[in-house]
Amino acid sequence: MSPVSVACIREPHEIAEAALFSASDDSSFVAGTQTFVSRSGAEIYVVDKSIQGTPEKGSKMTTHSHQTAPTQFVEANGVRFAFRRFGNADGVPLVFNMHFNGTMDHWDPMVTDGFAKDREVILFNNAGVSSTSGEVPTTVQEMSANAIAFINALGLKKVDVFGFSIGGLIAQEIALQAPELVRRLVLVGTGPRGGEGMANITPEMQEIYSAKYENPDHIWLRGFFTSSVASQIAGLEFLRRFRLRSKERDPDVSEKVAPSQIEALAKWGAPQESFDYLKQIK
Repeated sequence: MSPVSVACIREPHEIAEAALFSASDDSSFVAGTQTFVSRSGAEIYVVDKSIQGTPEKGSKMTTHSHQTAPTQFVEANGVRFAFRRFGNADGVPLVFNMHFNGTMDHWDPMVTDGFAKDREVILFNNAGVSSTSGEVPTTVQEMSANAIAFINALGLKKVDVFGFSIGGLIAQEIALQAPELVRRLVLVGTGPRGGEGMANITPEMQEIYSAKYENPDHIWLRGFFTSSVASQIAGLEFLRRFRLRSKERDPDVSEKVAPSQIEALAKWGAPQESFDYLKQIK
């Protein structure tokens, strides 16, 4: 297996802003340059640019985009998974694993459509989330086993895996549980098992997620963006894109999702003697 590709990050709001900022420039994020800088100064380093791929003549492009790809379903591991796929069907697909309390519709179309120019993008809801059936597991290992079952149900033999927030924990476990399935990882706004501060949601995040908002979407303005004018403008642009899809939108997550995900995060973040498990991701 080739060396893992990693997007090195700082804070989640910086990553969201950096992706929004640089994806609008065809010479940066979507073109696979090695470094780009957000308005707030956060940097992302793409260690292995081959993660982007290069379209070939006669490549199989679908006619769909983030906004128009139909929601499909596949049964695996006793779960009916909801998913969407679009982009260049040649080569290795890129499977996205969603952040805390999010659905397929919470991905930024600027990012997903940007990747889809060169490769196939697969979005899905894991077990118990939104339009996917079942219950949300309370361990990252079980969540990852469900994700692997989903990928296998699509008949895919090799994938690249993108994980944001809790999705990054799942991505790591996918690579550990099914190394033959994973070619590359992209880990964003996430951390290692037993990492410092991983066992608990910070007081700031607790306040953000427990607050009441006149517009429910504005929770993401506080969760992913700073209070600066530039960052809030970028956040509002994200929310505009976030709502562009008008048909077959995912239902909001149920009230059962967050507690189960928080329990899984706490177990993952429990202090460990070492990070040797990371050496197994090859």
